[in-house]
Amino acid sequence: MKGLVAELDAAKKDLDKNYGTVDLKPQFQKIWDQLNKVYDIYGLGWLKINPKGVHINRLYAQNDSLNIFLGLSAKPVVSFEKPAEESSWVPISTMQVAGKDFRFFLMPC
Repeated sequence: MKGLVAELDAAKKDLDKNYGTVDLKPQFQKIWDQLNKVYDIYGLGWLKINPKGVHINRLYAQNDSLNIFLGLSAKPVVSFEKPAEESSWVPISTMQVAGKDFRFFLMPC
């Protein structure tokens, strides 16, 4: 029994040492860079999303999963002339309380 307790304690220390070391910012930066691009709208004009911020709307654990609902603040522009592409860093996310704002949801098929 002492050997089992020692192994479990060693495993717990290893988990504690590695907990919180996952850095998701590089993955978010790739998505942010895509949002900063200018997109051709079938030859009719150009769409620039102009992302301004990312926020966490809801964060909860369910069974063995962690669910995160992210929100994006943006000022999209549609124009006939191609705007210049600008790059920026992913801003620090914040928690946001649901308010009376416009919401647009994109769901995968």
